[in-house]
Amino acid sequence: LVVPMRPEGTDGWSEERLAELVTRDSMVGTGLPKSPAEAGGGR
Repeated sequence: LVVPMRPEGTDGWSEERLAELVTRDSMVGTGLPKSPAEAGGGR
């Protein structure tokens, strides 16, 4: 099991909001999760 690193600026985010950042590649350890900006983090 690979747990992706939490991107900066996501402290206090809910599990649902963090799930928007996870990609297939980040789960298998070959990529990074999306940044908050890519997932609409400015909401």
